[in-house]
Amino acid sequence: MLTALGNILPLPGEDSVPHPVDICIHLGRTKRFAGHGSAEWTVLHHSLLTTLLCLKNFGATSAVAALVHDLHEYVTGDLPTPVKRCLTGTAELEKHVDKAIGDSLGLAESSEEDKKIVKVCDIAALLIESHYFGPAGTFEHIGVRDWPNIPEQIQDEVYSVIRKSCPEIAEAMRNSHSYWPTALRASKS
Repeated sequence: MLTALGNILPLPGEDSVPHPVDICIHLGRTKRFAGHGSAEWTVLHHSLLTTLLCLKNFGATSAVAALVHDLHEYVTGDLPTPVKRCLTGTAELEKHVDKAIGDSLGLAESSEEDKKIVKVCDIAALLIESHYFGPAGTFEHIGVRDWPNIPEQIQDEVYSVIRKSCPEIAEAMRNSHSYWPTALRASKS
């Protein structure tokens, strides 16, 4: 399979090196929400928003991990978590592509603390994006289907990031019963 520049994608069994321009081209063309979101909002935007949330709320230490957390999507496309759960081999493919990218860019593997911070900022970015750029009803759908499955400590941190970074989304969460009672319990009073 060839990239925009004519390179071979770094799939298992291929002897190819990810090209930074290919990564940017593909991520900049890949719409979020498996292509169902706004054409104006891409995986590249999501990666940048996640990185900016990380910088604003946790400092620069984990910003590189945030910036590269979805670079494998230049190969896989934007697969929402419910779709990933249905597919076998997706996690292995993502790890393979992440390693190929990391090796080509000279990146060390992220620490567990950085991965936790990125997860918090990634979820916060998802909620912000779903409100502004997702298909109709996505913000509420996430609140009903996904939010209850997120550990309470992570919910609290996600809400804190959103409250500090995007207060209008925090208010939308406070006004939606689907985000109750965990993360918003203390802030409601």
